[in-house]
This record gives sequence, structure tokens and C-alpha cells, in this order.
Amino acid sequence: MKLNTQPKLELLQALRAIACVAVVFFHTDYQPGFGASGVNIFFVLSGVIMAMLLESESSPVRFIKKRFIRIIPLYWITTSVAAVVTWLYPHLRSSGNTGIGWEYIFSLMFIPYKAQNGNIVPLLGPGWSINYEMVFYVSCAVGLWMSRGRPVLTTTLIVISWWYFSKFSTTVAANFYHRPVVLFFIAGINLWLVNKYFKLRLRNKAAILSMLVLCTFLAYSEWFYNQHRQGNALTLVTYYFFPVFIVYLGLVAESAFQETSLSLKKVFIQIGDASYAIYLTHLFIIHFFALLSRKIHLNSNGIILASVSVLTSIIFGLIVHRFFDEPLQKKLKLFTK
Repeated sequence: MKLNTQPKLELLQALRAIACVAVVFFHTDYQPGFGASGVNIFFVLSGVIMAMLLESESSPVRFIKKRFIRIIPLYWITTSVAAVVTWLYPHLRSSGNTGIGWEYIFSLMFIPYKAQNGNIVPLLGPGWSINYEMVFYVSCAVGLWMSRGRPVLTTTLIVISWWYFSKFSTTVAANFYHRPVVLFFIAGINLWLVNKYFKLRLRNKAAILSMLVLCTFLAYSEWFYNQHRQGNALTLVTYYFFPVFIVYLGLVAESAFQETSLSLKKVFIQIGDASYAIYLTHLFIIHFFALLSRKIHLNSNGIILASVSVLTSIIFGLIVHRFFDEPLQKKLKLFTK
């Protein structure tokens, strides 16, 4: 029987924090396009974490219960808040969602649907990526159930299969799940295997350098993609390779990072721990400051407003995580034993 032990990956949590802040900054629209690859990094990280969990878990039922308990409660609550807000304030319906009826039910059930503006997006904007995560979790559970000692490989084949064959359907769901973003999750699973069998490790001093490299590559990748959107070969390499390479650097520098005493290390880890709460709530904060800026005639695309929005989103997400999501998770975990 497998032992359900999951090591704390501190550098990956720090990287999750960087990706989270990048996504929040992207949604401020201060520099259009900058920060978008934060979601891609999240998917790669998700693949790595799922592969790690699959190797430490023996029960597909327990696995899926843990993942559902981790994801669903806060998502349902924030989606319900978004439904009420868009119902009370129709001018905030950027996607055309009304906030009531079948759109609300479909959002809660993680069913992709086409909004009134033509985009496939749930009531809570960031929820589109959660739809993918839920399918990934189900795929992992099925892979764990079907496998004979190789759950990671089985899950990889399952994800590749539904991603590939979905292109032969014309339904909204098939169109949604055939997007290239799925490749980042597949890449994350394979990164875990590469890291497991080819144990390259960076030394202690290299951990600090690796963090700087992570940030540099992220910034460069965003700048390059923002400047060259024609879809040429270099753009594709930048868009697909850098998020994967950044996470791989995080894996190989993990042990060294745990031995360092960086002054901001705890801050990054705390933000990484709260990244899910920040991700689900940050649009509420950004929209609030956008509305406030119009009231007081402040430049809605200025660096001051963007910085205040990002900082407040992080603080608010940390509060939600610390005083609501974390205590709730501790209580719900009793149902997974």
C-alpha cells in the first residue's frame, strides 16, 4: 500500500506565487498581454503536482474526494457572489452572462457553455481554467483506477486521448477542451517523470540565481509574446517552451531552495499557498478599483491603479485563505479519511 506522503515543494509554491501575481497584473490591463503566461505556468505546475499525488495515492475515490473538496467549495462561493453581482449590476456583465438561470447552474457544474458575447466563459471569469482542472482530476482518478502500477503514464495517455479526439466533435465542450492549453498539463506530468528518473540538481548558491532566472524568463517571455503575436516559430517557442522550462528549473532547484534563507522566501510561499483564493477573488478587487477610478476621474490604465489593484488583490486573497478557505479545508478533510 502506498504511503500518502506529499513533500512540500517550496520553490514550486514560490513559482505559483509569481504566476498568480502575473495573472492579476494581466487583468489590470496596464500592459495588455503582460502576465498572460501565468495561467500556462499554473497548468504546468498542476501537471507536476498531480503526477506527484498519483504516485502517493492508491485509492481513486479518496484522490477525487480530496481534489473536489480542495477546489469546489471556494469556487462555488465566489461563483455565487459573481452571480449576485452581475444580476444586481448588469453593466458589469463583460461576458454577457446574466448571472441567473442555466448559466449559473452550468458554471457550478463545470460545464463549458458559450456566453452571450460568444466566448466560452463561466460566470466567474477565472473559472474557465477550473473547468480544465476538474477534467484533469477526473482523468487522474480514472488513470489511478485503470493503472497497474503506472498511474502517471496511464493518466498521460487518457488526457492525450480526450484532447486529441475532441477535435472531431463540433460541440461547445469539445471545442473548449481541444485547446492547446491542455498541452501544458501534459508537459507538467512529464516534467515530474523526467525529474524522477534524471535527477539533475542545482547547488545551494544556484537556487538564488534560479529564482532570478525564473523571473527573467517569465518577464522576457511575456514581453516577447506581447511584441510578436504573428505566430512565427520564435513566438511559439517563447509561448510554449518558457513556462515548461521555468517549472523544470523550479524542480531541479527545489532542494537547494529549501536550504536557503532568502528574506522574501516566506512571503513567496505564503502567496503561493493562497494563490487559489487570490486567483478566484482578484477580479472583484480589480473591478472595484476600476469603478472607483472612474468616480474620482483617475487614469484607469495608470501604473498607480494597477499596483494598488494587484497589492490589494494579494492581501484580500491572503485574508480569504487564512480566515476562510484554510479553516474550511481542515473541517472538510475529515470526510476524506
